[in-house]
Amino acid sequence: MSVSRSLSIVVACAAMGAEAGLVAKTFSTYPGYTGSLTSVQGVVVVGQSAGNEVVLWYDFTGGDPECQGDDNGEKNTCGIQIHKGSACEAADGHYWVGGQNDDPWGEVQYKQSAGKFIDTNLVVKAGTSQAQNKGKTLVIHDSNGTRIACGILAEDMQTASTSTGVVGAFSKYPEYGGSLAVSGNVKLMQTANARSDGDATPALFMEYSLENVDTQCLTNATRAAGNACGIHVHVGNCTSDEGVAGQYWDAEKVTEDPWEQVVYFSDTKGKTGATISVQIGTGKTVESMFGRSVVVHDMTGSRVACADVGAMEVQTSALTNGAAALDMRGIFAGAVLTVFAGLARAA
Repeated sequence: MSVSRSLSIVVACAAMGAEAGLVAKTFSTYPGYTGSLTSVQGVVVVGQSAGNEVVLWYDFTGGDPECQGDDNGEKNTCGIQIHKGSACEAADGHYWVGGQNDDPWGEVQYKQSAGKFIDTNLVVKAGTSQAQNKGKTLVIHDSNGTRIACGILAEDMQTASTSTGVVGAFSKYPEYGGSLAVSGNVKLMQTANARSDGDATPALFMEYSLENVDTQCLTNATRAAGNACGIHVHVGNCTSDEGVAGQYWDAEKVTEDPWEQVVYFSDTKGKTGATISVQIGTGKTVESMFGRSVVVHDMTGSRVACADVGAMEVQTSALTNGAAALDMRGIFAGAVLTVFAGLARAA
């Protein structure tokens, strides 16, 4: 089984050499398809883990209602997959590289949830980078395996700046007395993703590269405890447990806490990294996170590490395609932290 599930955010850090998130947000009926499923609308975000695993996040309507997540994936039933081609008229076969003998996309399926098709952090060991996936086709199948819709993966944000960063200095969580001493960096950005219900609620994109996390948080681990293996933005700073408070999101815009299923995958040496996407609500911009914190949990759900999001100073501004992009830099634990605001939808 080459597919595992978790929740995430999408961002890239210079230290990791990772790349910006990709998105397919305009879908057309697949060429030659003559069935009734001709109204697929929504968004599919593609991120990347530190181990070159593709991370999918999708929210769309118009898929096959027979796709309930209980199919075996044979013959591309209910498939949602990246294909080799760069045009829907020539999508070709599934796209993966590396030493895998079996097609890692074969078991990847979408599923219906409350009348919509939504899932977060579907991890696929395709061995491809964001640069390789850019411009490729994203194809959606029905419950018979027929290709019904197609979109093209493009960069998810427009900005003239090439700066990267969101680097966090982690310390042990207040009152945590265990042995885990998490270190590494985190990057936060945002983009105006259009959701399948027509809401233009911005998505938060987060990329992290951490060491000394809980080695029990493997991709095949069963997480019974609440917040097990979580990595979340919290309301307050790291001065005290009371000060950190709960997870940061807009309950008026998002009905369920989007952080509940956000988890990291550790290797056996306690290292983890990923690029992921979370809908936290219209009013919760990156700027509103200054002075708040990022908290890491262990397998038991306990808070083990904390890093504050530092204050920024506006250094430069730029225009791109008519959209303002503020390059905001600040010194955060001796490293440059760059956050983009005023991002426009990708063309």
